[in-house]
Amino acid sequence: MTQECQGNTPVTNASVPVGHHCKQCGYNLSGLDPHGQCPECGLPVERSLTDDRLSNSSLPYLRTLNRGVTLILISILVQLLVGVATTVLSVVAAFTGQGLVALMILATMLGTVASLATALGWWYFSEPDPGFTGRFDGTTARQVVRVTVLINAGIAIANAVVILISPSSFAQPSMSLGGLAVLSMLFGLVGLVSWAVSYFASMLYLRWLSPRIPNWWAHRFARTMMWLGPVLYVPGSCLVVGPIAAMVLYLILLNSIRKDLVRILAEHEAEPALTTPA
Repeated sequence: MTQECQGNTPVTNASVPVGHHCKQCGYNLSGLDPHGQCPECGLPVERSLTDDRLSNSSLPYLRTLNRGVTLILISILVQLLVGVATTVLSVVAAFTGQGLVALMILATMLGTVASLATALGWWYFSEPDPGFTGRFDGTTARQVVRVTVLINAGIAIANAVVILISPSSFAQPSMSLGGLAVLSMLFGLVGLVSWAVSYFASMLYLRWLSPRIPNWWAHRFARTMMWLGPVLYVPGSCLVVGPIAAMVLYLILLNSIRKDLVRILAEHEAEPALTTPA
């Protein structure tokens, strides 16, 4: 990450060199007076001649990142609660023989809402920085995350529709699978592949973003989660608690970044003259 977070560009009487954009609106500042203002939004040009740490990014961009990671964290908490509650209630329903259909409908609806919140959260959290000037801008990981979370949300909606059409056929499975059950299984398979791609892309994105804070613990932990997450999810599923442990670690990683964003936002808001156009 050394290429992206180099020292600040010294402000001289010469014009702004090629490759610098306004950190607030993305306007190309090449050739402008470094002591002037952005023609598009009015931000002082010298504010955009800083390095690519998040502390030098625009306030709207930082607010978007914070909004996104907060939504993701909420969706993870909802998924954890739904998973635990569904497991407990499934055991109860299996003994009583009642409530399986209602339980499946409730779990499906909550899961779909969580998937939509995750997609919206990652869309915000992967917002491109208009003022980034480094060589590696995380575009590939960011775009893959955005595409796959939208696919996951679409699959969740489609699967919910299929289950709501005939919930009893899923709550009381038989040896002969109907067309809807096969369709639901197909959605699940595609969703699994899309989720796996999304997970690895999100870890790469976090490894790109965390040095800009800088949060080197999050950078190292995201690298560890590249292999630890799948291990906990796949082999750990046999112990039931594996996926829950993976989600908790994922939550801890994202919450660490959220805390840094809250701190950086507070520092920005304490210096309105640096981020408010003249």
